[in-house]
Amino acid sequence: EATEASALIADEESGDPGASEKRGLINLPMYDEDTGESCIPAWHDAPIFFVFIGFLAVLANLAMFVSQILPFILIGGKMQILDGLLRAFMLVFSIIFLLCEIEIPFMTTNIVSMQDWVTRGIMYVFLGLVTAQEQKGIQVVTVVKGKKKFHMSAQATLLFIKISAWAMVAIGVVYFLMGICRLKKVRDSKKTPEESKTQEEVA
Repeated sequence: EATEASALIADEESGDPGASEKRGLINLPMYDEDTGESCIPAWHDAPIFFVFIGFLAVLANLAMFVSQILPFILIGGKMQILDGLLRAFMLVFSIIFLLCEIEIPFMTTNIVSMQDWVTRGIMYVFLGLVTAQEQKGIQVVTVVKGKKKFHMSAQATLLFIKISAWAMVAIGVVYFLMGICRLKKVRDSKKTPEESKTQEEVA
């Protein structure tokens, strides 16, 4: 039985440029090879550029989530209560931002502000900068506690947190610029009429 993916391959071989563009999406992560559709609502029928940015944003959010857990392992019981509460809130924000990034219906309906890419970019930059400051705080606390020479695992942890923080800042800047240029409308214009209507109702 022929699938949509096999039909796209046949159209691509016949020289259909539209099929070539959509066929490229099937090779990306989280795409169903049988239907050619994305498992992520935000990526369905979106141009390859926006899918790529979205994929990087998902990775950045996942890395941010992990980077908020690592300090509990590195510092453990020596972490102050306020620092622990801050990281707990950052964990929650990371989960919310991740769900907003993949644009599941519940999030697009109830957290409308995050569907604006300018706002999303600002929030990503803020989260990244706070995490970068947290990384410096972890290093200071570790030195004060007498561990002047970090073990390799501690150095790797701090490096991971630093990279995660600045990756989040970079993604935030990209979203801010795309929002200023109103590229979200360009992405949504490529979606099916039903999806475009849903996006307009949310906006």
